[in-house]
Amino acid sequence: MRNVITWRPAFTSILLTEDMLVPVNFELELRMQIVSEAFEEQDIALERIQTVAESFFSGSLICTMNEFAAELPYAFSNNVVAVPCEPTDHILCGLLYTKCNAVAEGKIIMEEITIVSSRGSGIEYSISHEHPLPIFLQNTNSTVAPWFLRNDISFTDSFQLENKNIIEFPLEYSSWEELELNWDRNNKAVTESKDTDIIDFKSIMPKNEG
Repeated sequence: MRNVITWRPAFTSILLTEDMLVPVNFELELRMQIVSEAFEEQDIALERIQTVAESFFSGSLICTMNEFAAELPYAFSNNVVAVPCEPTDHILCGLLYTKCNAVAEGKIIMEEITIVSSRGSGIEYSISHEHPLPIFLQNTNSTVAPWFLRNDISFTDSFQLENKNIIEFPLEYSSWEELELNWDRNNKAVTESKDTDIIDFKSIMPKNEG
């Protein structure tokens, strides 16, 4: 018998678009299937998913990787989410879907995420097995997994742009151990900086078709 749970949060984010900061309200529905039979793992996986969704959308600044290079995100005190292309509702839905599945590590499987925003004229977008991911989220050419395919709590990377400039961002985000959301909670948190590889910007950009 399948054990499925549904979570319906609502958040307000700030989108950086065309040098303007635009507040956007998001209503989400996350439908998840519990896989692990261990109650502790179920709880940790669910808390990880909730932490990711809240960090992604609640008061965060969402911008493209090109805009990520501007000065404004560096001065923004809240969480910054750098996305590979224009942050449409469909793209944000897909990014959250892949990130949630990554951090749950198979203990819980995200079956479907639905998103409706105040900028979307009431249009509802869904990502699931029946409504597949955007192509560039299914397979990247990068040898290093970008943040939305990793199981950590990051939402940014260091990127190499087409002009060979490297855009870096302070990556001192919390670890699951620090949040007491590691699979073995008896391991005490150790605060440390995270060293990351440089990702080829072009390798994770969506490809123009046609």
